[in-house]
Amino acid sequence: MQPSPAAISKARVRLGWEPLAELLSMSMVPAQSGPQEAPWAYWRGLRKLAIDGFTMNVQASPGNDAAFGRPSNVKGESAYPQVRTVALAETGSRALQGLQVGPLTQGEQTMARTLWALLKPVTW
Repeated sequence: MQPSPAAISKARVRLGWEPLAELLSMSMVPAQSGPQEAPWAYWRGLRKLAIDGFTMNVQASPGNDAAFGRPSNVKGESAYPQVRTVALAETGSRALQGLQVGPLTQGEQTMARTLWALLKPVTW
């Protein structure tokens, strides 16, 4: 028997974000192929990485409002809170190397600085 979409959503709320964040951090590892096996993923022996940020709407709830905030303009507040996300990924393998999630009040550049610590030499 397959669980309903509502059951999955409710289970995800009960579980919380912490276990999923831990699972994601364990799976964010450099690609296992080196410059010889995947030359398109490297430049002069260095892994090519990209970093980018975006915002997305999250469920309207008092907790999300408090944690992330809502954007506003001269007409008022947005209908939904928004979360800011910055991701670091290998361009060759597209493997995610790091992710930072925070409120709208944090800027992308500030959040990106927390990802620099993830950049370590990879030996083949």
